[in-house]
Amino acid sequence: MRKAKLLLFLIGLSFYQIGLAQNINFILTSAGTLVNKEDSSDFVVINFEGKSKDEIFEEALKAVTMAYNSPKDIISKVENEMISINGTIPSCTVYRSLGIPIYFGMDYVIKLQFKDGKMRINAPYISRWFADNAPNITPFSGWLKAQSVFKNGKPNPKKQYTIDGIEGSFNNLLNSISASMFNKNKESW
Repeated sequence: MRKAKLLLFLIGLSFYQIGLAQNINFILTSAGTLVNKEDSSDFVVINFEGKSKDEIFEEALKAVTMAYNSPKDIISKVENEMISINGTIPSCTVYRSLGIPIYFGMDYVIKLQFKDGKMRINAPYISRWFADNAPNITPFSGWLKAQSVFKNGKPNPKKQYTIDGIEGSFNNLLNSISASMFNKNKESW
């Protein structure tokens, strides 16, 4: 009984900590760009009341470093000003062509900028779209149009799984980094 209560407490605590972090939700547009779902801007601002930009930068750098296996290969930074993430998400979504699944991955760039009390996350930019069994695709927006992922500027319900894979990949990554920055118990391992 005690273990069950402790487990419930720990689960509640983790949801509380994640709840402190702002939910980052970028959505894919028919133009092949990602925008903030809340206001269609190309960024999200997360508030860190009472923290200097240097403190926020350090927390972000730690969180981004922990999110990647080889951070030195993908992170570039301007000390206390900006962090640029140049990463790859392999097999982030599937597209079915004639019933055959084709798994696509992407190279992307995400920039984080800092001011006292806040961090700006620029919308992810997809720099390359690829599949193991298909040639590199440039531009990404042309592929979306050619594959009818959007119809008349709206998501095609028959292709929603493709959109969900792309959006989910970025939103899960960014929410994980954000939650890690708010997690005050990360040192208690």
